[in-house]
Amino acid sequence: MAASIRDLSDAKLVEVYNSYLKSDTSNWTIGVGLLREISQRFGNRFGRASYLEGISRVVAIKPSLRGREEKFFPPDFAIPLPELKVVVSDLTKDVCLAALENINLQPLRGTMRYEPPIVSDLAQYGRQVELLLGDSKGLFKSMESQRLLTFGSCFAVNLGRLLRDKGRSVYTLVIAEDVNSSFNNLQLLKRVFLGEATPVSEELSIISGLDYESLRQEFLHASDIIFTLGNIFHLELDGCSTLLATDGATLVAETIDQTVSYLNEIFGLLHRFTKATILASVSPVPISGYRGADFASAIEADCASKSQLRAALVSCRRDFPNIRYIPTFEIFRWLPAHQAFPTFDTDDGNARHINDALLKCVLDAIAG
Repeated sequence: MAASIRDLSDAKLVEVYNSYLKSDTSNWTIGVGLLREISQRFGNRFGRASYLEGISRVVAIKPSLRGREEKFFPPDFAIPLPELKVVVSDLTKDVCLAALENINLQPLRGTMRYEPPIVSDLAQYGRQVELLLGDSKGLFKSMESQRLLTFGSCFAVNLGRLLRDKGRSVYTLVIAEDVNSSFNNLQLLKRVFLGEATPVSEELSIISGLDYESLRQEFLHASDIIFTLGNIFHLELDGCSTLLATDGATLVAETIDQTVSYLNEIFGLLHRFTKATILASVSPVPISGYRGADFASAIEADCASKSQLRAALVSCRRDFPNIRYIPTFEIFRWLPAHQAFPTFDTDDGNARHINDALLKCVLDAIAG
């Protein structure tokens, strides 16, 4: 609406303004735009009471306009600035403004703003993906002679598949999304590098026929290891960890401190026993379900899980600064809030599957 306000006829402008006053929108910028345009066209010929009603509506949504009126209203606004300040002050007398935006400081040099555009088509999507990837763009463009190892969830599988299609030498270790926890991955790597058998590592061996010595050799000879973090949950049965969702098994959620500890151990093992470059990402694929008392829905549980992994990874990279982060999670789970088209559930009706065209766009940009 704000972009086309100037194109409205006088009658239509007034109609839109009156509709705005009656609406339940939380968009204050539209109200400011309408007030400015009405003031420019009609000045004092427009009713003062209607101006005040509009200002009241805007300030109710955005009380932090107080003290910054001149930033949003021009000097020739129908209600003079001194009077406007009094009006806004009166409207916000029951509001305590502790927001930083009310302190007139210039942003610090190098400040990155959260200002993504509305992404309306695949070409614009590709440009945003490249911006978000930063130095993760074209990571594997010149790695024809190197050996890559991807391990983690199905997202690691997709990346491995694409790199293999592009002629790269890739080994993929698949960990199903719902058991791809930091805890379970640590049990696996302790078995690979230290020979420590745990219930989880033994179940993995039985279920999938893992040859741990062959797996160890793949890790040792990898030039690059891409680790995709999945979730913070694992199962326990009779006090022992398990991968099998049998009757009596309980779901255990890692604390943030435990996640950081597990990941630090994982990265420590990888750095100790391999010479590979370590790349990490958080899988954008949601958990398939949740059972427990901590969350009201699988969506809420997934949000807590992915957020905890991402925060833990920030902490771990302080101890392992050479780990490179690939922001695929942010691309597939945060950028969609600014897209005019869905990211999931478009090809096969599965709410956990990423749109093939978008997946290819992102993986192509990473692979180079």
